[in-house]
Amino acid sequence: MNRPFRSLVSRPATAILLAVAALAAHAQLPVSQDAHVNSTRTAVNFGYLSNLYVGGGNTAFVQFDLSSLPAGMTAAQVSRASVQLFVNRINTPGPVTIAPVTSAWTEGAVTFANQPSVGAVTTTFTPGASGVFVTLDITALVQGWITNPASNNGIAITSPAGNYLFDSKENDQTAHSAGLNVIVTSVGATGATGFTGAQGVQGVTGFTGATGVAGTNGTNGLNGFTGATGAQGATGVQGIAGVTGFTGAAGATGQQGISGNTGATGALGFTGAAGTAGSTGFTGATGVAGVAGSTGVTGSTGSLGFTGATGFTGATGLTGSTGLVGSTGVAGSTGFKGSTGSIGFTASTPLTRN
Repeated sequence: MNRPFRSLVSRPATAILLAVAALAAHAQLPVSQDAHVNSTRTAVNFGYLSNLYVGGGNTAFVQFDLSSLPAGMTAAQVSRASVQLFVNRINTPGPVTIAPVTSAWTEGAVTFANQPSVGAVTTTFTPGASGVFVTLDITALVQGWITNPASNNGIAITSPAGNYLFDSKENDQTAHSAGLNVIVTSVGATGATGFTGAQGVQGVTGFTGATGVAGTNGTNGLNGFTGATGAQGATGVQGIAGVTGFTGAAGATGQQGISGNTGATGALGFTGAAGTAGSTGFTGATGVAGVAGSTGVTGSTGSLGFTGATGFTGATGLTGSTGLVGSTGVAGSTGFKGSTGSIGFTASTPLTRN
């Protein structure tokens, strides 16, 4: 008699399948070196300037430091990479091009004469205003640099018709150097491998040569779940705006203007005419002499002659006319007072005849 066969599957006491969410990291990578070259000054290095000149015979070179990216990451983990440039000034508007630099260069030695080689244009844009950032997608370039780190010689920026100034890393006024933003996505963790099912119990050997039924193989364990893709990380908060430069000191007060010449002194007014001298008073008439008494008889004493009338007082001289405006004219002197008329002579007393 054969025993019934029962297939057994071994299960762990607790089976835990973990889904590890994929993570997205936002990396902001700094500039390692930047400079520009000029076609009219072929032997001059401009790596120390605070602005990158682009167009008008100028080409700028910018290289980024990728050393802070996670070790061992692959190009496939870069979901997006963009370069950010600050437009300091627009002298002449026109399209600007971005191309990869394909040979080595150094900030302190690059000139127009020894400038590095440049590849094909990958991006073209036209800045619309000064004092703003522009952001350009260069994901393919960055993925290439990660696959082959030796190819990271940066980017070349130029303009065939425009003329621009972009901030360099030496700019200490607006202080908006270029930057490289990279979004790195990690691969989800592989699910745990399922437990292998226990091998089935071998069948009981039958009586007299009957072969027992071979036990079936245990069911294979379930494959672990592939980790779910993590949500994309939130965009980083925008950096704080640079501090406004100090207001320049007020200019010195200008010197006081020269005083005008003093006006000429006005002419003195005319001196008033002298007043007319008063006329001299009339001399009084001489009194009539008394008649001599008759001889012999003592004549009576003759009466005294009348005293002559007092002469008229001379008229007061006219007041001098007032001088013209200016200093007041001297008042005319008062006319001389007329001399008093002489007193009439008193008639003499008649002599007494003896």
